[in-house]
Amino acid sequence: HEYYKWAAIFRALTDGIDRTRTAHGEVVNPVYVAILSGTKYHASESCSALKNASTLLELDLVEAQERGFEKCGRCE
Repeated sequence: HEYYKWAAIFRALTDGIDRTRTAHGEVVNPVYVAILSGTKYHASESCSALKNASTLLELDLVEAQERGFEKCGRCE
């Protein structure tokens, strides 16, 4: 029963925490999207498909997928 007590406390303390970032605010699985015109996410900031992008946004992979971005065909 002790386990269930601590599991409930842990869930209560971590509810609402952004699990896509570390405690230091770093993105766990970063991908990049062009803010103004992007429909794809990219594994690297240096992807050739991003050469004309004026501003990039760093998102977690899961967050990018949930927002409807699709995987870039040029990135590995």
